[in-house]
Amino acid sequence: MKMNLYFDCAATTKVCKEAINGITNTLEIEFGNPSSKHFKGMKAEDLVTKARKFIAKEIGSSKDELYFTSGGTESNNLAIFGIANAYKRSGNHIVTTSIEHPSVGASVDSIEEGGFKVSKVGVDREGFVDKKSLIELIHEDTILVSIMQVNNEIGTIQNIIELGNAIKLKNPKTLFHVDGIQGFMKLPINVTKAKIDLYSASSHKIYGPKGVGFLYIKKGIKIKPLQYGGSQQKKIRPGTENTPGIIGFYEAVKALSSNVETNYLKTLELKDYFIKAINSSLPEWELNSPVSIGKLNGEVASPYIVSIRSNSIKGEVILHALEDYHICISTGSACSSKKLNVSHVIKAIGISDKENDKTIRISFSASQSTDDIDELVKALIQINNMFGMFIKK
Repeated sequence: MKMNLYFDCAATTKVCKEAINGITNTLEIEFGNPSSKHFKGMKAEDLVTKARKFIAKEIGSSKDELYFTSGGTESNNLAIFGIANAYKRSGNHIVTTSIEHPSVGASVDSIEEGGFKVSKVGVDREGFVDKKSLIELIHEDTILVSIMQVNNEIGTIQNIIELGNAIKLKNPKTLFHVDGIQGFMKLPINVTKAKIDLYSASSHKIYGPKGVGFLYIKKGIKIKPLQYGGSQQKKIRPGTENTPGIIGFYEAVKALSSNVETNYLKTLELKDYFIKAINSSLPEWELNSPVSIGKLNGEVASPYIVSIRSNSIKGEVILHALEDYHICISTGSACSSKKLNVSHVIKAIGISDKENDKTIRISFSASQSTDDIDELVKALIQINNMFGMFIKK
């Protein structure tokens, strides 16, 4: 059995060599504070500006609209709380979905406790938002709609362009926030075409370091900061910039920028290979994720994520059993996988609580091979046979 196979890329990824080299350079050589006026500080500032400009180009924005954060959770929190606090005199209603990441879901729950009205639109069996139901929820007091681009547990890709344009048609003043943490540098995105006002991304999902991300804020959008005490980043995200993290993020983006389609297609082949192997070897197992259709533009399911469930074995049991084979997977979101409660995403698509906890998430990368998939499937078959017999007895 091959050792140390990692199928939890939706949780985090291995930092690429380009990012490591960039981080090392800013730790050892270009270590100045970007706010300092001497040559070391100015060099660091130049590096951050270069990174901001390049990353902004990847989503179709200008560098002045990109704000670096400590990661996806902060970006989502800044978007939700920042807009709610800045626009509370314009309206007190926020719309989101029933399958958002906890960094959005918990934020809107907190906003609701503070007096805002929150509407959560449901999804169908495959996790898709119904556009008609969403638009019906929007009215003149709706200041924000927040929808994730790619679901982190089942991989559903929302039609962001269609939804964004429909939102603006219903109420041009309603702001549109997209959690792009599982989509950035994996799927094409243009914030202008999709009428996006705020877009969140994270470095460690794309082979960059942990502890850094960004929030795109369209020019002209008001936002209240979460932190105070510095003039950095127009006071919207004050504090000394994490230069090593930002440069590592930039290098990871740069390494991926010309390979988005190639990586997509290769990963899609791996995912399809895995699903066919499961259907053949473990036909009693069920697919939670939507079925891929194989198109980079217009795809409905991320090739990087697949959610499946056993008919009898709990997901956590499978996860720990795979550790004996030195294989890493997850049962769902890394931000909530240690909790004992069922997944709100799996529940939202209509899976019963009894079946919910039998779910596992496999998340791929383009660096893997069909041989890796074979080892994973072989281990799952052995675990299924072993624990299936035990459960039957």
